[in-house]
Amino acid sequence: PGREAEEAAENSIGPTGRPLPDLTEPTPALGGPKHATVISMCNQKGGVGKTTTTINLGAGLAEYGRRVLLVDFDPQGSLSVGLGINPHTLENSIYTLLMSPRDDVHDVIQP
Repeated sequence: PGREAEEAAENSIGPTGRPLPDLTEPTPALGGPKHATVISMCNQKGGVGKTTTTINLGAGLAEYGRRVLLVDFDPQGSLSVGLGINPHTLENSIYTLLMSPRDDVHDVIQP
């Protein structure tokens, strides 16, 4: 029982390092079109918290049970680095997708 309890505790840690809350599966809003909500963080000034806000908002929504897609348009790949992905080792990126529209978007998305 001790090992099983340890594994359960490890599996209940969310992407922010906090324990996952016990939430019910979110249900779509009743009526109306069912579409994605797009949230964009943009500011020409550097150092204003765009990447930090994006990572934390994405993690919070994911912990809530929402499906989240974070897209890193930063040439330096700061969002990718913040999520533990080295952008210099990727075979495909948003850049290759934009330059080769025939490429499949699923080849660029990192789970």
